[in-house]
Amino acid sequence: MSQVIQPTLLSELQALAKDVGHLLESEKFANAMDAHDELKQFRSEFVYPKMKDLPCTASKTDEDSIYLCGHSLGLMPKKTRNNINKVLDCWGQMGAEHHYNGYLPAAFCELYPKDEMARLAGCFPYELVIMNGLTVNLHLLMLKFYKPSGERYKIVIEEAAFPSDLYAVKSQLQYYGYTVVDGLIELKPRPGTEIIEEDDVLEVIRREGQCIALLVLPVVQYYTGQVYDIGTLTKAAHGQGCTVLCDAAHAIGNIPVELHNWDVDCAVWCSYKYLNSGAGGTGMAFVHERHLSELPAVHGWWGNDTRTKFEMRREFEPVPYSADSYKLSNCPPLLIAPIMASLDLFSRAGDEARYRKQRIITASQINLRSSKSLSSCVLKYRTSLLDV
Repeated sequence: MSQVIQPTLLSELQALAKDVGHLLESEKFANAMDAHDELKQFRSEFVYPKMKDLPCTASKTDEDSIYLCGHSLGLMPKKTRNNINKVLDCWGQMGAEHHYNGYLPAAFCELYPKDEMARLAGCFPYELVIMNGLTVNLHLLMLKFYKPSGERYKIVIEEAAFPSDLYAVKSQLQYYGYTVVDGLIELKPRPGTEIIEEDDVLEVIRREGQCIALLVLPVVQYYTGQVYDIGTLTKAAHGQGCTVLCDAAHAIGNIPVELHNWDVDCAVWCSYKYLNSGAGGTGMAFVHERHLSELPAVHGWWGNDTRTKFEMRREFEPVPYSADSYKLSNCPPLLIAPIMASLDLFSRAGDEARYRKQRIITASQINLRSSKSLSSCVLKYRTSLLDV
């Protein structure tokens, strides 16, 4: 497979190799990078699986494993266990009083991570809601933003989309009485390649725009690592009257994200990959502020204005001008506790240092694979994180 390193990335690598006095492909260069790693102290903040505890390894030593699965399930921050125990203690000690007191009060625990999460997502806190899981949120947003009518009813999605996204999109089409064959436009790579050229996406928007109701686009393609220019694609889609929903599951916590400035209508993501909240961790959703004056498609008690929620009124009064109006049920403090542990590390590490290390590691891996003729996923022009 072909591999391309952005010229500026390669130049950055070559300059680093020259500074430390070692060949770019050498082990000495890698060791020098480790020695000067400004984030190396954060390794001790995570629990690494031991070789002896992994079921499919021949080695049963007490050594830490080399973990390259953060894109699937992030490692557990050591602070997670303490945070969860604090929630359990408050529940045990206060019972129902924990709704408004103690650590992560149950009545509004999901508000605590909002500022840091919004910063990582590139949006305003009021455009963000922490709730449910990714696919549930995907359905909730499609109920609101997928509005088929007349000739405008088709949904665009990549051919190799993550299965849950594909299942959700197909079921929405069928719910409204359309067939998948007629209603689904799948974005495909050119023959012999594995990435989808953005020019091809723009051509689909230009050619089919009047028939497209919704584009469901990933910020980062989960399998190839391709990063899409979401701002450009969104502008083109809006120019044709189409709505854009992004899956940012493999982006937030991984690459710089600007959901608000990209002008996407809405987005969903999970927290158990790069955000390290544990399997099944709480999902998130983004709704652009221009849509916040509208009611969600479906209503639940937890989306009611907090000032009147416990007055048990008969009519729904949404949280004013906030994506929190999309909430249906209360969020478990036990699922917020791990997010708090992880976001603390993100805040302490800082974005600039993380992205600088990301560029070095990604470019180094591509360079090594290219020089040794090893196959790899295509990472073209701009790349997402290979694992740290």
